[in-house]
Amino acid sequence: MSFWRHCANPHILFTSVKTALVVGSVLALINHFEAILTRQFTPLQKMKIAITYLVPFSVATYAAAKHAARLARPFPPTGSAAHQVETGPPAP
Repeated sequence: MSFWRHCANPHILFTSVKTALVVGSVLALINHFEAILTRQFTPLQKMKIAITYLVPFSVATYAAAKHAARLARPFPPTGSAAHQVETGPPAP
C-alpha cells in the first residue's frame, strides 16, 4: 500500500481531524485571542486561522501515514545492512 493510500485511510483522516481540532483550537486561541474575543476578523486573519488548523492536520496525517507505510513494508532480514539501519548496530 502506498503512502498516499495511507493518507486517504478513513481512520487516519478521522484521527487527524480530531488532532487538528484540539491543537488548532489551542493555537488559534494563542495566536488570535483578541480577534476571537471581539469576533472581528479581517480576511487575512480568517486565512491565518484556517492555516492554523491545516498545519496540525497535515502533520498528523503525514506522521500516521508514514508510520502505517513503514509497518506495511516487510522488515529486512536480521544481520543485513538494511536491518542495522532500522535497528542500529548489533549489541556487543
